[in-house]
Amino acid sequence: MRVMELHAPVKTVKRSAGRSATAAAAYRAAEKIECERTGQVHDYTRKRGVEDTALLLPDESPEWAHDRSNLWNHAEMREKRKDAQTAREIEVSFPAEFSQEHRRAAGIKIGQWIVHRYGAAADVAWHEPSREGDQRNHHAHVLFTVRRLEKGKWAERKDNPLDNPRTSGEELKNFRGAVAGIMNDISAREKLGVFVEHLSFKSRELDREPTQHMGPIASEMERRGEVTDIGQKNRDIKARNAERDKLYEEQENLQAGMQRKGNVVPFPKSKPEDWSSFYAETTKRRQTMLEKLDAEHLAKEQAMREDMAKLRFNIDHRGAFVRFWRRITGQMRADKEQLAKTTAAYDAIQEKRRLAAEAFEKERVEKMERLKQETASEPVYNEPAASPREDVHHDEMEHVPEEAMTDHIESDRDREIAELQERQAKKRNRGMKR
Repeated sequence: MRVMELHAPVKTVKRSAGRSATAAAAYRAAEKIECERTGQVHDYTRKRGVEDTALLLPDESPEWAHDRSNLWNHAEMREKRKDAQTAREIEVSFPAEFSQEHRRAAGIKIGQWIVHRYGAAADVAWHEPSREGDQRNHHAHVLFTVRRLEKGKWAERKDNPLDNPRTSGEELKNFRGAVAGIMNDISAREKLGVFVEHLSFKSRELDREPTQHMGPIASEMERRGEVTDIGQKNRDIKARNAERDKLYEEQENLQAGMQRKGNVVPFPKSKPEDWSSFYAETTKRRQTMLEKLDAEHLAKEQAMREDMAKLRFNIDHRGAFVRFWRRITGQMRADKEQLAKTTAAYDAIQEKRRLAAEAFEKERVEKMERLKQETASEPVYNEPAASPREDVHHDEMEHVPEEAMTDHIESDRDREIAELQERQAKKRNRGMKR
């Protein structure tokens, strides 16, 4: 079971930084969009590497929102401040084990989660790896609006929890957890053998340093052979992590040697002893949960999606005369009422899935905490029974001090432990100074 650390930074598109939602959308979708606010034309039609794109919208979105250029021009024009935030984006890296079909399914699910959670329009663009970069780096950009779309227009107020400093931190954790959960559901269903972990090294109490995101400019400079500050920092971090791994390997070898002599040594732990089995067991439990939910809801969901698609077509996409006739005969109103009922029933099923996923994640974290506590607890010493000394009569053994029999064992072990821990402390101090 491979564990992949989630890469899903959430960014904002700010005018104060010279950016615009129209330019961001054009670049990510490799399209040509003219910004009505500035008159600037953003033409990225020659850009390569865009696998696919999709626009995901809330129910009852206005007609103009179904066109990418119109959507983002409306988003730009709605914000009046010169330092306004006009869009947000999450960039998601997919596991190398995912096929194109898996990546598309994950991107759609993430976009749908954003639409449902924030009432925003979400613009998904799937990108291939750059020709000079890591060929496993398939990723998606999900650009979404900062305002809700409700009843055919923009919401008057920005009420996104990501905007509130008191709730944004917790909301980002929930966001990252949802993205990881979507990919883990796909991995569990398809038995792909990869687990996407959104929790930080610090929260898992792992003695590792996270690398920093390079960004497109630094990545391009590094590909040309130029040394950048952030690139050098990442190389130093990787080197220190490699040193840690080597030290812990030495620690485990030393501990194994002591155990062969009959001793249990209380070494400090950097991680639970068997993360691999923990994640494998977690994935099996996820598979069981998904099978149960699918057996109960999947057929209903598919039928509801088909019904909602037909009703939306009848309401929005028939000819003007047909829509007029359906309106005066009452069929349009009946379709809208039926769509509202079907949507509510579908949302109720999705809420059940969401609550099940939250309960599963809570239980997973609790199991992780218990495992950390178990491995952090100090083991009990198990001293070997000393062989009777040949120059002492067996009846006199009880008068021989125990310390005299185990001094040589204690001194050897203590010296080896002290030397190893001293080396570890020096490595950590060196890393902190850097």
